[in-house]
Amino acid sequence: MNNLKKIRTEKGLSQLQLSHESGIALSVISKIESGFTDVMQTRVCTVAALAKALSCKIEDIINE
Repeated sequence: MNNLKKIRTEKGLSQLQLSHESGIALSVISKIESGFTDVMQTRVCTVAALAKALSCKIEDIINE
């Protein structure tokens, strides 16, 4: 399980809820969580929006 999925599930959010909270497309979240898209290759503004919605640091999402 990658960090994004781990943090999201710990917060009790679905991918759809995170999408609404962050303004990031559901497909992008799904691709990051499935490993199809490497989070290190994701735009900083995308990761920042996800971190803000999850009340965590960007580093929490990208560090393995």
